Amino acid sequence: MNEIEHFFKAYYSQMKDFYLEFETDEYELTKENYWDKVLKPSEISDDDFAPIEIKLNLTLPASFKAFYKSHYSLEKDFDTGGLYIAGNTENSKLSSLTDYFFDHGISSEITDLGLIPFGLYNDEWYVCLDMNSNQDDPSIVLFEMSNWGAGKEAISHRPWFSNFNSFLRCISDYQVNGNWDNFNDLDPDNNYLTAYDYWKN
Repeated sequence: MNEIEHFFKAYYSQMKDFYLEFETDEYELTKENYWDKVLKPSEISDDDFAPIEIKLNLTLPASFKAFYKSHYSLEKDFDTGGLYIAGNTENSKLSSLTDYFFDHGISSEITDLGLIPFGLYNDEWYVCLDMNSNQDDPSIVLFEMSNWGAGKEAISHRPWFSNFNSFLRCISDYQVNGNWDNFNDLDPDNNYLTAYDYWKN
């Protein structure tokens, strides 16, 4: 099972009781159709990313696009517990993702720094692809919302995770185990607890 499939399985296993108890009517869920519904194959293709990439003036990493080309999400964001990741509901045409890219209050300030925001951590940090060095396989960094006016100084001092697939591996593991004990094995170069200097205190 690859990182993407593992993420979807881990996330919707964690959310299964909630969805079946509280969201059956909205999403027409039953115990019998649950996995078919939550793992519905996405019809998003590279063509759907083309106008977004033109607007960004860059090519998004293949591993990142593969995530949105795999399955739809039930809601516009995945809520993994303090960490929100842009989802892609059926018929939404990647709107949740493009909201992060272009329509959040400081989206342009973030993208002007060579970062591509796609999530939010603890309502304070944007989770971003760092496109400044390795655009094919960028690291994951954070951008501090309350310090946005500082520009580059708001970017995490170290990469949060070494790349998107490592990020997915770790977040999937967190969904299963409820802790970050395995992060160093899953991504030896992660700085989950030390991305900013002041987090060490």
